[in-house]
Amino acid sequence: MPENKNTGTGFRRLSRNRAPGPIDKSKDHYLAAEAKKKPPSLRTLKRTHILGIATAGVLIGGFVVLTIALSPVLVQTTHVCPSGLQGSPTWSPNGKYIAYAAGECGTHIYVMPVAGGSARKVTTGRGQQPAWSPNGRTILYRSPAGFSVVPVGGGNPRLLHSDGGAYGAAWSPDGSRIAFTHGRIGDIFALAFTSTLYVMNSDGSNVRRVLGHSCNPGTPAWSPDGTRLAFTCDNGLYVMRLGDGRLTRIGKGNYAKALHSTAADSATPSWSPDGRTIALASMFGLQLFSADRVEKPKTIVQGALFSAFSVSWSPDGRQLVYSIASTSAGGAASIYVIGANGGQSRLLVSLS
Repeated sequence: MPENKNTGTGFRRLSRNRAPGPIDKSKDHYLAAEAKKKPPSLRTLKRTHILGIATAGVLIGGFVVLTIALSPVLVQTTHVCPSGLQGSPTWSPNGKYIAYAAGECGTHIYVMPVAGGSARKVTTGRGQQPAWSPNGRTILYRSPAGFSVVPVGGGNPRLLHSDGGAYGAAWSPDGSRIAFTHGRIGDIFALAFTSTLYVMNSDGSNVRRVLGHSCNPGTPAWSPDGTRLAFTCDNGLYVMRLGDGRLTRIGKGNYAKALHSTAADSATPSWSPDGRTIALASMFGLQLFSADRVEKPKTIVQGALFSAFSVSWSPDGRQLVYSIASTSAGGAASIYVIGANGGQSRLLVSLS
């Protein structure tokens, strides 16, 4: 595997107090404690109130029993194998290779030539959501223990940051920093999902929060100049200016929770090399957004209900690699290459 000389998992629940880095509650109203109201004394309740409470208790008890009876199915489809983990292709900095995740829930990381040919497995344990380092020598990915790196040629992985969340990470263009999102799924119905965006040094040190739970950010992508981050939220596609934290919503849509409110369903954006356009693949299709202003996106691949997408821009800006995966548990994915202006897609690999 030639090096680029241009320098160019099963998830577990994690309590909030185990999230990496301190959280400033004063800057995040989602974490603000609600005022506790003192419940009325039983003596002041009327008989009708007591009967109402008893009836409600019976109904709630029945609902809990039904929930327990159904929970194995719900947990299996919602938490054990979230959609979108198979595929997740990412382009190498020299433009010659694609890294992707394959196997049930994206079991391993593979590398294959863009021109076609045999794929090579580079991880020995579970690996998901790969991201190339800017020098092309290593691949960052989510391992069961957190965020790890492995040599492109394979070998022993190295854990950079211990984290039990459910999102991916991205290198800064100069390779000095890594942005990542820590997520937590709250219950078997996935109704209580929260996430937080962080930046750390490339060696896993100096973890600092850059955005809390105010919009539940997804996996971030760096702008080519390293000054901005793009990511989806539960109400749109955003760009954050790292210098002052300014947020700009450039696209509206429930991209972060389009289907099941699970972490892997969150669409991950990809910047064009010139920094002018952001590609986003979701159940709404493969779309191109202006990175600087709000305007209607251009759709070059139509979306499909119950499908999850992911996308990566080629280093020369001429092509996009994207995957389509079924959102069913363990749904198989196919990876395609398409021109940046649309046209006919070329099948690169089928993971069925």
